[in-house]
Amino acid sequence: MGLVVAGFLLTRFAPQVATSLVLFPGALPQAPWRLLTYPLVSGSILGLVFDLLFLWWVGNELETIYGSRRFATFCALASAVGGLTYLGMAAAKGAAGFAFGASAPVLALLVLYAFHYPTREIRFYGIFPIQIRWLLVIYLAVDLSNSLGGVPWTNLYHLGGAAFG
Repeated sequence: MGLVVAGFLLTRFAPQVATSLVLFPGALPQAPWRLLTYPLVSGSILGLVFDLLFLWWVGNELETIYGSRRFATFCALASAVGGLTYLGMAAAKGAAGFAFGASAPVLALLVLYAFHYPTREIRFYGIFPIQIRWLLVIYLAVDLSNSLGGVPWTNLYHLGGAAFG
């Protein structure tokens, strides 16, 4: 979580450094580490808050189950799979854009969490009780709908992370 906050601060106070962390078509030959650094850059305070909340809510419990090393490896692999999904779609569509934000590993963690605790309830927006499996279905449906509708297609890296989870 500290790395995500540090990445957000870089975005705000050192945008040229943050730009060197994001993922875009053609970035890998010169900077393969971007498959792991793009989740550290947040585009908005709202995105940061939700990513951190989900990392805390589901990440703490999953880290306890799997241990710190396996948890970190899972997050890194989810980031890489999400990034590769994005790059694959960029190549297929012949489009450019940037991938950033921790949504790919967060959705991977949410999928894993839903496999462990499908009926666990959380309060959506702090108000509405919803089982984690239904929250996951809603998030995936919105991402898929946005991606197929072209609003923006780059969020397919979220689905890549979820598929890894």
